[in-house]
Amino acid sequence: MDKKELIKFIADDEGDVEFQQRVIAWIESSPENRKYFNRVKAEQVALFRSGQQVDAPGEFRNFRAKTKKRRRNYRVTAVAAALVVILFSSVIFLDRSAGNETSSAFSTRSAEQKDFTLPDGSKIYLNAESTLEVSPGFNRETRTVKLNGEAFFDVARNEQVPFIVETPDGIKVKVLGTSFNIKSYKDNKTIETTLVTGKVEIYKADRETPSAILAPRQKAIFRKHEKDIRVKQVATEAITSWKEGVLAFDNTPLNSVVKDIERWYGISVRIEDHTIEDYTFSGKFRKQYSIVQVLDILETSSPIQYDYDKQNKTVTLKQRN
Repeated sequence: MDKKELIKFIADDEGDVEFQQRVIAWIESSPENRKYFNRVKAEQVALFRSGQQVDAPGEFRNFRAKTKKRRRNYRVTAVAAALVVILFSSVIFLDRSAGNETSSAFSTRSAEQKDFTLPDGSKIYLNAESTLEVSPGFNRETRTVKLNGEAFFDVARNEQVPFIVETPDGIKVKVLGTSFNIKSYKDNKTIETTLVTGKVEIYKADRETPSAILAPRQKAIFRKHEKDIRVKQVATEAITSWKEGVLAFDNTPLNSVVKDIERWYGISVRIEDHTIEDYTFSGKFRKQYSIVQVLDILETSSPIQYDYDKQNKTVTLKQRN
């Protein structure tokens, strides 16, 4: 791959996903390719920091030559801005230094979701307040990622290189090519793996044999305190509906509902009366609902009442008098 293509990759603000994936695959294919890319990238960063014009691809230069002089600064600024976004975005996970590989992470804040494609072609959807760390050498010896939070995986099949998801509590999910959802937040009492298509194997920490093997429409629930795994049949559409902007609950305890609401709306919810924590809720919230609409639905469908401090973005729930 020549230098012009790498520079186009660095400065590409057109969002050509197919081209970006092709370049990423080339960079990841050998240490020499990564070193060459890092050298080209360093040159472009140095040019940008020194205030010189970035050596954009030929089509960018031709475009600038045809525009009026008074518009040139705007185009240079746009290319420079695209360069900064590409170089420092977590979506491009190729930041190596001195030839040493480091893992890279995709992350979301509260009230934010992302979707992206890994170099192997696997499609990932990341829910709010989540982090997915991609291991060094991904798509060569291994395809290992670490998840803290919730994500839906549509994994590209590769029988030679299994896809492995690791969680902070030692649970590993191993697949060849399939689609599934994992909910693994640190502050949750459980880790939930729901299979949509294919087959997954679930391993406890330091175990070489799977503790559970899931078939489609099954969910494995690992209880962190008890260290056990339970498997049950589920309606996968409700569990994965968050990808389409819908929070769906089916006899879900109020304390679990509250955590999802906090992540989706970026607020803090305090349950004042702990006797209501185990109240269950069934229903759906669409993302376009305001937080007040969501709280009104909770209040009318459960024996609770709420106080909402809009300025401080805090909610207090208590037993209805």
